[in-house]
Amino acid sequence: MTEFSMLMGNINSQISTVNVSFEKLNDKVNGLLGKFPGFLSYLVKPLVAAWNKVVELSKKMWHEIDAYLQEPGDPGRLNDAGTNLSDKVQSPVSAQAGKFTETYMKVDDKWKGDAAEQYKKVLEPNAPQSSALRQYAATVAEVSKALNKCRWAIITFWIAVGTAYATLIGALMAAIIGVVSIVGAIPALLYAAGCIAAFVVAVIAAGAYAVSEMSDAASTFRTQNNGNDHLAGGKWPPSGVPES
Repeated sequence: MTEFSMLMGNINSQISTVNVSFEKLNDKVNGLLGKFPGFLSYLVKPLVAAWNKVVELSKKMWHEIDAYLQEPGDPGRLNDAGTNLSDKVQSPVSAQAGKFTETYMKVDDKWKGDAAEQYKKVLEPNAPQSSALRQYAATVAEVSKALNKCRWAIITFWIAVGTAYATLIGALMAAIIGVVSIVGAIPALLYAAGCIAAFVVAVIAAGAYAVSEMSDAASTFRTQNNGNDHLAGGKWPPSGVPES
């Protein structure tokens, strides 16, 4: 089991705990409010209405988060893709690009005359194939970094969600303990509602950060896809001496 799988398993467990705690709190509140005399119901109705609204919105929120849990992302595959690009593509291409020099190719040692001079031009840094190789290596490096950024955006988001759930569980437990009388129920419910709101804010903030990071990565993908100025017409340049 991967660390991310363990993280998601922990969050699923936290969600179950929150659901159970929330139902306990709801049952305790309804049981307490149900004991109020009928002639005092006008005092209870606003509290009941407010709490029912909190329950309704909270259940809707749990449902939406559950939908995200069905597709939490796969940081492991993103990491594998980025690592493979770096190790199996970028590194070999960079090494090959370093060979496009007259010193490495030993042109002066093996070849003399006009043909050798023309061949040297193919090996110049600004020659089409030399430029294309360097840009290809740079593009792969940037794409690998962008994939890694997506990976950490997903991990950071779910860590933040797990932390928010842990805080919420503690708040619900405290609220359950506090609902022992009408006098105690009001501050307990206000506290629970406030903590639920704080949970929502924390999740939204984590989501906004993840979206921002992934938007940056998507921008990198587009830039690298469209910015191959050394590949004329989007094709690998032909071998031979560049036109003067």
